[in-house]
Amino acid sequence: MGNLMLLKLTISILSPEGETNFISMWKSFKHPRQWSKLLNPISHIESYMMSDCLRLGMVIPFILNRSLTVNCLKPQELARLQERTNLNRNQVINMIVKCWAIVAKCSQLAFKTTLTNNNYDELAIYLKKEREALIEVKLMYGHDINIIENALQTNLEWIGSTGEASEFSNDFVGLPNLHASCHLLRHARTFGTLVNTAVRTKEMVHRILKNIVPHTNCKNIEFDLLKHYTTLQAIRHLADGGIDPRNLRHSVEFMNISQDFNHLFKDWFIMESSEADNVELEVCSQSSQFRNIILRKPVSAHNTNIRIDTVSFKTDLALAYESFGYRASLINQKCNFYEGASYIQYIHNAKVQCHLNTDDIVTIQVEDYGESFAVIRAIFKYKSNNGYLYPFIYVDWFEDTYKIHGKLDCLIYVL
Repeated sequence: MGNLMLLKLTISILSPEGETNFISMWKSFKHPRQWSKLLNPISHIESYMMSDCLRLGMVIPFILNRSLTVNCLKPQELARLQERTNLNRNQVINMIVKCWAIVAKCSQLAFKTTLTNNNYDELAIYLKKEREALIEVKLMYGHDINIIENALQTNLEWIGSTGEASEFSNDFVGLPNLHASCHLLRHARTFGTLVNTAVRTKEMVHRILKNIVPHTNCKNIEFDLLKHYTTLQAIRHLADGGIDPRNLRHSVEFMNISQDFNHLFKDWFIMESSEADNVELEVCSQSSQFRNIILRKPVSAHNTNIRIDTVSFKTDLALAYESFGYRASLINQKCNFYEGASYIQYIHNAKVQCHLNTDDIVTIQVEDYGESFAVIRAIFKYKSNNGYLYPFIYVDWFEDTYKIHGKLDCLIYVL
């Protein structure tokens, strides 16, 4: 989606005050716990990988909406933007935030693991909005509208006639993958998803190797990662017997490779997870859609904000049991609380690994209301009358105000 290019473009126009405000708001913004630590986007942008750009791209509209003012842009940049767009200063700020909001929404749709017919229609709408927004951004930086429109129209006609895309001219250098968005909808309908599972493996390898490369501060580590990744690919090739898929023939040089492995792997080691002693495996699932439920990191009930001796808590627990067909009176009193939980959920015959933590904001499908939002206040297990332990989450629901934010184009909820 070109998040990295747009991110660099946005950072380049920030004044020192703008950078300070941006970083201050970025540090105070609450991220999901399962996200890996994001490096400082101002000083470490060259170390950002695809997953980093995607995650920052999802929250940057809200960060900019709270931190970006007319004083946060370089005076010469603000003057140039006003001149090219014929907008006043506040309108320029709003346009930058709206552009990021569209890109974030497009990314959210593109990276959904499952897509419905409504999602396809929504993706088509937002892809068009994204192209228009990015073209407008390029116009703000001096690109000729005729060059952009002609190149885009040529590319669309080529797609329609041959099913393939031609490359844009050199005048399109720096434009964030505008031509790629012309393919996304067709690929989504053809393959059912736009998620490339191979990327996760590569990013995992890169994230491990990133810790190996010393002094990454402000350093472009692409070459270092490329060398490490190429080495691992070569080792994988050797471990497979040195078979070349083009001729399916063993190479003579690989006959004694096992002796060389002793030298290559002598410093490698594997250790047990530090969380192994804090995992509970004996809980049962209330639904066949949820498997392999694991509760992590026990906490004392005194360290939670939940009072289990209140009538409201006992009523909610009884209603939860009743929802899956257990209507007997609850005789046990003890609840064991945990900081997190993980499980595998089956969605449309696909397995999805999910992780939950206290204070996370989650979406929940409610039978009569559809998709609703809630904050997790507690994760606990309770022993029912039949002797089985069942896991539960205690949530506070967000209330829909049925209002849409003017710049971010998202629904507004209150807690």
